[in-house]
Amino acid sequence: MSNLLKKRLKEFGVQEVTYAPIDDQVLVWRLPPLSEHQVNSKISLFIPDDAQNPHIKGLLLAMGPRAMDILISNGVDVGHIVTWKRYGGDEFHDHTKNRRLKAEYLVLKARDILGSDDLKKELDSGKAKYVRGADGRHQLQRLLPSGRVQKLKALAASTDSPAEAENALREARRLESKGA
Repeated sequence: MSNLLKKRLKEFGVQEVTYAPIDDQVLVWRLPPLSEHQVNSKISLFIPDDAQNPHIKGLLLAMGPRAMDILISNGVDVGHIVTWKRYGGDEFHDHTKNRRLKAEYLVLKARDILGSDDLKKELDSGKAKYVRGADGRHQLQRLLPSGRVQKLKALAASTDSPAEAENALREARRLESKGA
């Protein structure tokens, strides 16, 4: 399970997936309207509460093997907040004791996924970009941090000194902003 998915499951209070989609199917958890589920103050998502047309954003929980081929090559992975076609997929509800979140799960085809909020953030920040390959087709390229940035982040994580950790992270952010 990816770190992003673990973080998002904890953030939204969703239990771990016990379902493995097959073929080109994906499993998503529909984000509840903001009025029903308050997201922590550091993150603000606007999701309209429209009872006749349920919102089409959710957390990508799992993918079948063909769905992985399609989505991962396009920069979408488990843990991403995704948007899908309005009437795509089959919906089922959580009928467990944890009903308070009114959990709604959907099984969709990979082709029903229209995009990812997380991918857009990566593209906007410059951490990823599309490049034309030798075959003339566009490919997603993720930019990896330099070795120096990785070493500074490792130092910040391993030191016992808060001041040293803060300085290392500040320098890593400065190098990342310069594109080093």
